[in-house]
Amino acid sequence: KGKVADLSYFIWDLGGQDVFYTVHHLFMTDHGTYLLVFDMRDLLVNAEKAKKQEALRYIEFWLNTVHLHTSSAPILLVGTFLDEIGIEKTKEIDLLLRKATSGIAAGNRVVKNPDSDLLFFPLDNASTEGIEMIREVTKAVTEKQSHVNKLVSVKWMKCLDRILATKRPWLPLEEVKSIAKICNITSALEINTMLELFHKLGVIFWLTSTDALKSIVTTNPSWLIDAVGKVIRDREHHMFDMEKIEQHALESEVERMFSKGIVSIDLLWHLWGEDAQIEFLLDLMRRSMLLSDWKYSGKDQEYLVPALIGNSEHSRLQYPVDIPGKCVFDFSETFLPTGVYERLVCLLVAQSVNQIQTYEPVLMYQSCKVCFGKDLFVFLHAGEKQLTLVVTKEREASKYLSMLLSMLNKIQFDAMNNSMSWNVKLWSAGEGQYVAYEDARESRICPWFDKETAASYDNLNIKKNGLDDRLDLDTFLGSLG
Repeated sequence: KGKVADLSYFIWDLGGQDVFYTVHHLFMTDHGTYLLVFDMRDLLVNAEKAKKQEALRYIEFWLNTVHLHTSSAPILLVGTFLDEIGIEKTKEIDLLLRKATSGIAAGNRVVKNPDSDLLFFPLDNASTEGIEMIREVTKAVTEKQSHVNKLVSVKWMKCLDRILATKRPWLPLEEVKSIAKICNITSALEINTMLELFHKLGVIFWLTSTDALKSIVTTNPSWLIDAVGKVIRDREHHMFDMEKIEQHALESEVERMFSKGIVSIDLLWHLWGEDAQIEFLLDLMRRSMLLSDWKYSGKDQEYLVPALIGNSEHSRLQYPVDIPGKCVFDFSETFLPTGVYERLVCLLVAQSVNQIQTYEPVLMYQSCKVCFGKDLFVFLHAGEKQLTLVVTKEREASKYLSMLLSMLNKIQFDAMNNSMSWNVKLWSAGEGQYVAYEDARESRICPWFDKETAASYDNLNIKKNGLDDRLDLDTFLGSLG
């Protein structure tokens, strides 16, 4: 009858620690409304400069992240501690927020406060004044989203009720099919369409990229996030029960996990439990490029989780400055998302281990050195808004540029909602500077271009703002299965 029934919300509190940022793509979709909460005290004129800059970076980061992983979801900015700063200071904060968000793509999705025309919603922490307005506006903007008004078959809803009534965190796909059959849903196409819709709505979690992933329907998405969070975790804020760790003689495993990012199968069994779907969880993390098999230590079933590699003041590797095979992937027009470098490390390591003559990679927080054969090393460094690639063998530079471009586009398509944008700049030894990719191609600058090889956007189906999803990466990503 044109009216929206009462809405039910699944509320997710996204982890604030950096280590969790790599898993955002697992649960951020257009089928949501996002509340970005900040402390207004940090944005006052008399606030400490460093604290104010950090608060603005925080807001910019989250606006960019929502924009990256969604295409139309609304955003509410919520400012806390109105009781401490007073209503008269909100205009000052509003002007600062408008200036800070004016050049951000997601800025046009920020919902204005209808009561005061502010760009945000002030909240009194003492009296909770303002909370009702936040609830009303959240409900109003949610009701306007197209998916909320989508009609869903009654038998689909009955099937979902039966699935959730099992009270189990996951079900085999075959069991879900049996439940669907009871609800008169027998077509494989209809079952898949139903599960895909419920996945988008966040009610269940169902991935289909491999047989192992497709065979499991996660009926409690928080179970899945908890499982990933037991591995990708902040050591300071999410401590282990060290008494149990010591009982199982896993102290050295834990230390290696946080210092080197290497996790053993024994530690995973301990963290996930013996009744967990170990192969499913490993496959999920491999396919999400959060984990890569680590085969350099001679031990069975060890895994690299780059998001865990510890930060330190000496986290950048040095490479010979006279190497001509240098190039830059410049994200300055937008931003370099957290998790891109870590996923590139996963893919590079997965490729390196297949080489005949290879050595254990040197991995740091934002810099790595990966071997691809005798005397051939690839350096990768992540800056604030750029990635730098260095290839030690000049004649291999074009090949590894092509490889990294393809890896970037795999990340673009699989984990970044096809929303990243970058420019490529190649080192010209003759000019002593980086030059735009198109200029380097036109001038046939060595070592990137010659008569026989050219790493080009056209050859790789690469676009500045997107990816041709038909791109075949199997030739050098075969180790991912």
